[in-house]
Amino acid sequence: MGKPQYSIPDEALQKRQKMLSEAEKLANIGSFEWDIPENKVTWSDGLYHIYGLAPGEFGASFEAFLERIHPSHREKVRKTIEIAYREGSSFEMEERIVRPDGEERLLFTKGEVVQDKDGNPLRLMGVCQDVTERKKAELARLKNAKLRAEKSHLEALLKELKETQTQLIQSEKMAALGNLVAGIVHEMNTPIGTINSNSDVNSRCIRIILEEIQSHESFREVVKRERFSRAVNLLQENISVNRTASDRLVKIVSSLKSFVKLDSAAFQIADLHEGLDSTLTLLETFFRDGITVIKNYGSIPKIHCNPGELNQVFMNLLLNAGQAIENEGTITIKTFSRNNRVHVQITDTGSGIPPDQLQRLYEPAFTKKGVRVKAGIGLFSSYNIVQKHKGEITAESIIGKGTTFTVMLPLR
Repeated sequence: MGKPQYSIPDEALQKRQKMLSEAEKLANIGSFEWDIPENKVTWSDGLYHIYGLAPGEFGASFEAFLERIHPSHREKVRKTIEIAYREGSSFEMEERIVRPDGEERLLFTKGEVVQDKDGNPLRLMGVCQDVTERKKAELARLKNAKLRAEKSHLEALLKELKETQTQLIQSEKMAALGNLVAGIVHEMNTPIGTINSNSDVNSRCIRIILEEIQSHESFREVVKRERFSRAVNLLQENISVNRTASDRLVKIVSSLKSFVKLDSAAFQIADLHEGLDSTLTLLETFFRDGITVIKNYGSIPKIHCNPGELNQVFMNLLLNAGQAIENEGTITIKTFSRNNRVHVQITDTGSGIPPDQLQRLYEPAFTKKGVRVKAGIGLFSSYNIVQKHKGEITAESIIGKGTTFTVMLPLR
């Protein structure tokens, strides 16, 4: 009795084929078989869908298949398949195809070779999957990861730049003070020398007074003595002189303290006029007898700022103004409010700045001998300080007539 024979009805077979075709399309896969001796290629419906072709639009040969491969991948695909059927080995590859409408898709193919009993290749079968969208997603992830890494790197660089900028500003402040040290020391030595000298005179006056008191029985007789009167008058004069010298010392120390703002919070409500006056006090010995400083202070409100840093800006601009005046000249400081901003204008009657150099004033280490320009990184630091305050600094200059720097700072 033979084995029972089973057959699948045509309707059921068609249903299964349709299900398989739909499954291939959903999964973006398709299968193929190449009858090598006959050079006949058979594609599943899913592969036709991937290639964007209808069943009658494919030549069904190995050569017709290669024509659908992108020219840049064609030789690689041909060699991979030739090696596989010559050696009877399985293979994997990625190939780029071109659809009839010009759209390019990327496929991943895995296949194997079936040989006869003598080792001759009979068929090459395999499966293709359209991995275009997956590759795009991978590239997007890689790009996003690269962008995140670049962003992190840029943030680190920005942090480092801000720290360096802060150090530059602080270095410039110390350099500005260093340039004025000799003058400040001289200013402080003068009243200190006066006080020391007066102290010696005061000691001698007191000794004279005591001697007069001890050598006379009556105080009335002592008061009448010319020696006694001279000593008392000299003491009174020295007290007044010492008070003036002490006031001068207090003013210098107060100006230094105001300039650097060592005991204050970074940002606070501050009076710009106070900062300007303190800076001018420190610059008194720097400005020669031929330089006249005119203060045209307007009615401006106090603003929220870092006064120590703005004092540094004023110091840099006033130093440059003084350096621009060769013999005699005037430095005018004008303050006013306009369009919700406080303006501080510093104008000198110096040599002026050539027009081609105005655009590069705020570059670090920009110097030019013989004409008015910034020294070191003074204007670079000033520019960054003003930018930090969300303000603006401008310069206007006429050769031979002078320069005006305007610092504009928001009221809030």
